[in-house]
Amino acid sequence: MKYPNNHQNKKRYKRSGRAYQPKKPFKSVEGADSQAWEMLSHYAVWVLMEFYKKFDGYNRNCLKLSYSEVSNKISNNTFNKAVWQLKGFGFIDIVKSGRLERNNTLYALTNRWKGLSKKPDKLNTISKLLRRIEKVKRINTPKNADESDKKNFRLRKKRLVNKIRYRINNGA
Repeated sequence: MKYPNNHQNKKRYKRSGRAYQPKKPFKSVEGADSQAWEMLSHYAVWVLMEFYKKFDGYNRNCLKLSYSEVSNKISNNTFNKAVWQLKGFGFIDIVKSGRLERNNTLYALTNRWKGLSKKPDKLNTISKLLRRIEKVKRINTPKNADESDKKNFRLRKKRLVNKIRYRINNGA
């Protein structure tokens, strides 16, 4: 059996122009081995992968992902939870909030997870705050209350959720 010598192998690599180039579906995801990554739900990981599909190397600060794009895979409520997890654990930031009439929310991929991974107590605080938001959202208004009491209850609930989100936005 005849083995090719090194000279022939070098020629083969020179012809192709490069030794190794990853195929199209391959993407390197920053933070995949961090503690913050381990605390993400599988829906949040899926949403982050959708952001990385749209990331081309230049648009790090202006990524758009609308509810209609993900509605065939997950519900809007689950998408909202996943975005808040990604935001809380430092993988994305909201650059500009979207509204109705085809204005998408602009997201940015961030590296805040690096600082949070060094502080496990902050990660635990953020996960507690995210669970607290879900508990507050599930609280029903009292059935025997009149309309003004129901309205006040809903306002207090909304303020509490906003306070918790504010704490998450500022790194707990």
